[in-house]
Amino acid sequence: MEAYTSFARVYDTFMDNIPYEEWCEYLTGLMREYGVRDGLVLDLGCGTGNMTELLAKAGYDMIGADNAEEMLEIAMEKRVMIFCIFCRI
Repeated sequence: MEAYTSFARVYDTFMDNIPYEEWCEYLTGLMREYGVRDGLVLDLGCGTGNMTELLAKAGYDMIGADNAEEMLEIAMEKRVMIFCIFCRI
């Protein structure tokens, strides 16, 4: 996705008003409601990995996939020492 090539470096700046923590609470609540308390979760279109990281911190083993290689590079730079894999789709 060429559109994200130069945008990737400033993506998080433009998305700083997004309530990722609230989204994470909502998603983990839904998953728990359906009996998914841990295990492997795929985050399609993960961008720079914000949600992927939060779900990993919530105890899920995460795979973040995105078509924009530059977004994935940033996601991998931000990755903390938790089980989180990023790959291009």
